[in-house]
Amino acid sequence: PKYNGSPRKWVEFWGLYESMIHKRNIDKCIKLYHLRSHLEGEAAQSIANLGNSAEDYDLAIQTLHNLFGDPKRVAHKIRADLIQYSITE
Repeated sequence: PKYNGSPRKWVEFWGLYESMIHKRNIDKCIKLYHLRSHLEGEAAQSIANLGNSAEDYDLAIQTLHNLFGDPKRVAHKIRADLIQYSITE
């Protein structure tokens, strides 16, 4: 699946990506290629400036986890979305 940065979709995306790509014995450069091909929007932008090395893959994973998988940030984002939704309704 594609992942765009939605806090509600992170766990689902990461679970699938982790089992299909991350845990496999594949060169990290290829893993990074697959990761990039499944990101769009804010998620893609968050790692856009990284190169294609094994270290960049590790940094990409850490960045995505910090931005989209941190429970406090996710809760904050969901609350902000709910507030915004209630204001526009």
